[in-house]
Amino acid sequence: IPGDFNSVSLDEVEALRKSSGSGRIVR
Repeated sequence: IPGDFNSVSLDEVEALRKSSGSGRIVR
């Protein structure tokens, strides 16, 4: 997971949120 979330697409962010289930990745 790149440190710069701005470079990550929203789709990937959503996928990571659903995968982790922790919801720690929130923009």
